[in-house]
Amino acid sequence: MEHRQKILAIFYDLTNAFGTMCVPILLRKFEMNGVRGVALDWLRSSLTGRTQVVKVMQRVGKWERTVYPSEVSVVR
Repeated sequence: MEHRQKILAIFYDLTNAFGTMCVPILLRKFEMNGVRGVALDWLRSSLTGRTQVVKVMQRVGKWERTVYPSEVSVVR
C-alpha cells in the first residue's frame, strides 16, 4: 500500500451452488459487473466442462461431462 499499488481480490464460495446455477447466466453477471479478460476466461474454464455425479440413497449414478449443471427435481 505504501507504493500506491492496487490490490484486488474476489472470493466466491460456489461449493454448494453447482447443482442449481446456470453457468451462462452467472458468467454474464460477472461480465456485467466488470469481470473481464483473464479473470473471466479463468471463471469460464473453471465452471464449464466439469464432471458431476449424483448420489441418492447410497446409489451412485454414472459420471457425466456437462456444459453446465441443470436443475434436478428431487422427490422424497
